[in-house]
Amino acid sequence: MILKQFSLIAFIFFLFIGGDNTVVAQESKPYVFSIDAIIYGYHFNPTKKFLKKETQIPLEGTLKNVNITVYQGENVVFTAKTNPFGESKFDLKLGKVYKVVLTKTNYSKCVLLIDLESMPIDVAAAGIHFHGLELIMNSYVIKDTAVTNLPFAKLFYNHRKKQIDFEANKPVTKKGLFTKKEEESTTPIDLLKKSVLKNKDNIKTVNVETVINPPKKNKKTKKGSIYIPPSNQDSVDLYASKKVYVPKKYFSDTRDGFSNLNQAELQKRKRELESTRKQIEKDKLNARTAEDSMAIVEAEIILNSRTAELKNALDLIQLQEKEITTQRKIIYLVIFSSGLLLAFLAIVFKFYRDKRKTNLLLNENNKKITDSINYAKRIQESVLLNENEIAGILPNSFVYFQPRDIVSGDFYWFSEHNGKIVVAAVDCTGHGVPGAFLSLIGNTLLNEIIYEKKIFQPAEILRLLHIGVLKLLHQNVDDSKNMDGMELSVCVIDQNQKQILFAGAMNPIYIIKNNAVEIIEPDIQSIGGINKLIEKQKEVIFTEKQISIEKGMTMYLFTDGYMDQFGGEKNKKYNTSNFKKLLLEIQAFDVYNQKKAIGNAITEWRGKNRQVDDILVIGVKF
Repeated sequence: MILKQFSLIAFIFFLFIGGDNTVVAQESKPYVFSIDAIIYGYHFNPTKKFLKKETQIPLEGTLKNVNITVYQGENVVFTAKTNPFGESKFDLKLGKVYKVVLTKTNYSKCVLLIDLESMPIDVAAAGIHFHGLELIMNSYVIKDTAVTNLPFAKLFYNHRKKQIDFEANKPVTKKGLFTKKEEESTTPIDLLKKSVLKNKDNIKTVNVETVINPPKKNKKTKKGSIYIPPSNQDSVDLYASKKVYVPKKYFSDTRDGFSNLNQAELQKRKRELESTRKQIEKDKLNARTAEDSMAIVEAEIILNSRTAELKNALDLIQLQEKEITTQRKIIYLVIFSSGLLLAFLAIVFKFYRDKRKTNLLLNENNKKITDSINYAKRIQESVLLNENEIAGILPNSFVYFQPRDIVSGDFYWFSEHNGKIVVAAVDCTGHGVPGAFLSLIGNTLLNEIIYEKKIFQPAEILRLLHIGVLKLLHQNVDDSKNMDGMELSVCVIDQNQKQILFAGAMNPIYIIKNNAVEIIEPDIQSIGGINKLIEKQKEVIFTEKQISIEKGMTMYLFTDGYMDQFGGEKNKKYNTSNFKKLLLEIQAFDVYNQKKAIGNAITEWRGKNRQVDDILVIGVKF
């Protein structure tokens, strides 16, 4: 029981004796701005603001031992520290401008401006008690002293609202098309706004006459002296109020609004106020009675108030003019950019229209050319034997024929006469349309040599074909520069004699038997074209080779298009070694499946690569 009583007494002692630890309501003092404040700590890193890493700012709680220094100009008028609960109290004289600086180790400096210069005399006479001013200090130390030395906001008396108000210290930024809208709220400003709203209705006014009651003129009053109120003498002469009597000697009317005036009218009012100030300064020297002194003080108060409002109006007009100038520049820039854009679009449209016309003409011409080439393909296909005709001559054979373009420079040739079968695989110079022209020449010459002249010796067939190409292409003329020609292999299969006669112009043939590849080499001489051999002897002789036919043996005639195709993992040519290996792997297949395997292998090897040349492979199984 005794312990409980002691605890109750200690608690009551803490409440009433603790003084600085709690905010106790008090009466306002005349001509004094009394403040009780509480200081909080928080952490906010502005460098991470863009990344939105600290959208929620954690408060650390109240801060004790915060140094509070109050300046008037360069002079220190008050110093204190917050108690263990982060609280502090201090009084400021009205009619002055103060700078409150909060400092603490490991925290950024916090500066608040308190402007009490234009306080109305009836409000100042009652005094002001500002309850619960909340301020915060940032534990993130900002290194830029130019920023930390600036006040984050200003407390002042708002004549229009008739209350203590605040103004955030935000830098004036030009708003353009691409500038981000500046945030209208920060944690320090929110707390200050909260404090202002808390004190919204605590402004009281009194009858000035009850505070400043000048004594009647008597013998003790010296002639020519100026009456000064008995208390708060250094602040009364700066107060401003719209309610006090306006001496007509200094102001022709009671107008004090500048919001509806233009620049010229504002300058005129500025000159009038400057003239009034000079007159007041003169009258101060000539004042004789207390009434004169009060009239001058009241006039000066009104003059200061109107001067401040005029300055704000001029600053506002200047800011508006800057904004108008900026907007005008933006409009000009937009108009100029739009003009450039329209000109650019017009040029682009013209180019597009011209290109579209050109593309239409090109498409039309390409269609004509493609139709012509497709017609040439039908002619070339009609010249070559089809699969059924080839099967009638050599039943156990296949032809894998894959032109690179619509028409081909490679072609095959089959003929049968009295038990002798002539097979040829021909690779003309070039591919596409030029190669197709040469293939028609070669096919015509082979028909003439074999069908008309009845020549069945491969070497003689090549010799006569060479002569015919030279003559048709005029390559036998001394100044001819035509290098076109053919590379081919020709085999004459004599089924009665069970033998094969072979002659080749740059093209070999492969014979596969006993699981081995035998290469039958050709002569190193093409059909047609100009070379040193022709220039020297004017005659070309091809050699002929004889091959015995064995059961199970396979013969392959081909052009170089298959081996020259690029592809595979390293995008290289297929080459002859891979071709030989493939032929050995498919020996167990019939001719139909051999053709299919050869086609699948080169398609898989090529992948997404474009076919580089015409492909021709002829297989005959015995």
